[in-house]
Amino acid sequence: MPSGTIKSYSAQKRYGFIDSEKGESIFFHASNVRPADREKLAAGKIVSFGERPTPKGMAAENVVIEAVAAKHYQALDQTDMIVSKTSACGKGNEVIHRLGRVTVESRDPHAAMDKLKAKARSAGCNALVNLQRDRRTGEAWTNNYKYTIHVLSAEPALVKRVQYTADREQASTSRANVEKEVRQLPARQIADEKVSDASGYSLALSLVGLFIFVMIIFAMGR
Repeated sequence: MPSGTIKSYSAQKRYGFIDSEKGESIFFHASNVRPADREKLAAGKIVSFGERPTPKGMAAENVVIEAVAAKHYQALDQTDMIVSKTSACGKGNEVIHRLGRVTVESRDPHAAMDKLKAKARSAGCNALVNLQRDRRTGEAWTNNYKYTIHVLSAEPALVKRVQYTADREQASTSRANVEKEVRQLPARQIADEKVSDASGYSLALSLVGLFIFVMIIFAMGR
């Protein structure tokens, strides 16, 4: 009897798809699942089943849950770094490990993003999660010229594609490889990169001036 892993299942619609051991995607409906197993239907369950032809292709029947599949982690096929405003990183993907939040600044928002990606990439990460964007006003050192500084921060992360397998040895090897990758990530916080401008210096001077003014008033009142 053929076997496979449940790839997806909608409890609301009561149907899903099985990844067969032959690499085929097989449709199944809950009505064709053993009654005792219907409440257990979920992605990752290993099942055995019969097959019957339909006008839309093969469908599974007499589906029986045999076991729970183990996670098998695979490298992502990506041309660019994943960037997410939340901890989510794409369907079928999982955040394996996150580093501490890193902040970069630039007068160019695109340059700020490039710097953030470069820092994550140099640390061995392939994603940026929980991205936050902000702006502040910079001030020139030599005059009163002010400009916008773009502030980006995120958590560099290691993300893998998750699949399920009945092969426990394959799953164990996969987990060991991922743990090795995590150990190779930097233990220290990645350094922030901020724009050096006179805004902080101006604030300090203002506070010093205010302090002197208060002291003068205090002295005159004595």
